[in-house]
Amino acid sequence: MRENGPESDALLDCLIVGGGPAGLTAALYLARFNRPFLAVNGGKSRASSIPTSHNIPVFAEGVSGTEILTRQCAHAERYAASVQDGLVTSLRNGPDFFTAVVETKDSDTRQVRARHVLLATGAVDIEPDLPDLPNAVQRGLVR
Repeated sequence: MRENGPESDALLDCLIVGGGPAGLTAALYLARFNRPFLAVNGGKSRASSIPTSHNIPVFAEGVSGTEILTRQCAHAERYAASVQDGLVTSLRNGPDFFTAVVETKDSDTRQVRARHVLLATGAVDIEPDLPDLPNAVQRGLVR
């Protein structure tokens, strides 16, 4: 996604850490309400490995995780949501705001100040020791 966000030294209302379904949903709402924010997407959303999800009410037949992410990104872009690829490598809480260090894919860093931080970093699977587990997950046999 593109970054159409506030100036790098501006105080944001919110920093969203995570670019999966939860982070993109928050970005959409903040963009729709014209709030100054930045979402940082590490690019490793667990949703991208879901072959078919039946947890989205309007998709009775299911939808892939990559399709969910693609549609959410497109929807957020309609509102010029500020989503940057990168990692939050440091986060400090001060008396009036948080200060984060964001590292981009090009190893550039920038400081971001925000009144609020939303951690939408997702979950990490603890995989059992089963033969050919990645294939079984992709085929929808294991969740």
